[in-house]
Amino acid sequence: MFQRLLYIIGFCILSSASASEQSPQRIIWLTDVDPDVPVATPTSSSDINSQLLELYQPYLRDFDVQPRFVNSARAQAMLSEQAHVCRGKSVYNEERGQYAYASALPQVVFPPLRLYMLASHRLADQVEALKSASEDDHLSLQDVLSLSPNLTLGLVRGRSYGEDLDQALSRDRHSNQLWIRSVPDQASGLFDMLVSGRIDLTIHTSVAMERFIQMSNQAQPDLKVIPLREADRALLGYLLCNRSEQGQQFLQSANLAIEELSRTQEYFDMHMSWVPAAERPYLARLYNDIYGTSFRPD
Repeated sequence: MFQRLLYIIGFCILSSASASEQSPQRIIWLTDVDPDVPVATPTSSSDINSQLLELYQPYLRDFDVQPRFVNSARAQAMLSEQAHVCRGKSVYNEERGQYAYASALPQVVFPPLRLYMLASHRLADQVEALKSASEDDHLSLQDVLSLSPNLTLGLVRGRSYGEDLDQALSRDRHSNQLWIRSVPDQASGLFDMLVSGRIDLTIHTSVAMERFIQMSNQAQPDLKVIPLREADRALLGYLLCNRSEQGQQFLQSANLAIEELSRTQEYFDMHMSWVPAAERPYLARLYNDIYGTSFRPD
């Protein structure tokens, strides 16, 4: 009787261990889109992370991937502290490399960041004059902020804007002209502040601006787009995972997904759908350079 009881206990322990080994590893995938915020006109750029996850699913069957919306500052803290956390379409730099692994290839390729202001802004003509005097139509951030000490630039707390822009933004000269937003809506909130005139300038990609316009119930604003010298290269968004064994294992599967899918027409077309038609030829060149492909936009 006692031996039989030991056998039953041993069998239960082995069964439990086997089930545990077979259960998928949990991965928290941090996203910058709040699922509770309604979108007036849903578009392909409404939630890029969801599109990417859907494509990657066949490669991630060993993982239980759970999307979670957090703001940029919280995302950075979670990524650095929690072994099972990953964050999509993120800038990779030396600081983040201290606590995160990055995908071998970028998940996404975006046109460079742009500086935006309302076309009706009181200094819009002066900005246009500076652009006309520039050989390549680009201005430095200092060129614009120096037009008036009263100009306010809205930024997202915890976000990296790329090495050159981050350095320009860290200088004390214009620190009193920066408005740092840290509430959950963050980037979309800055768009609302720009349109309502509460800030004068903000920095985004054309992909993000398209999404904000679609999320808004207002008429499409007339915006002035200012190419920046500090942001004249493609914006590469990597998948970052905590520097842990879990993060490394997840990236092994994700790397294969990105490598294979980036060579497909579907992945290319998805990129084209995120940007205004006028930017598609430019983005196509960037995409082909990064992924070694030869696709053409329709």
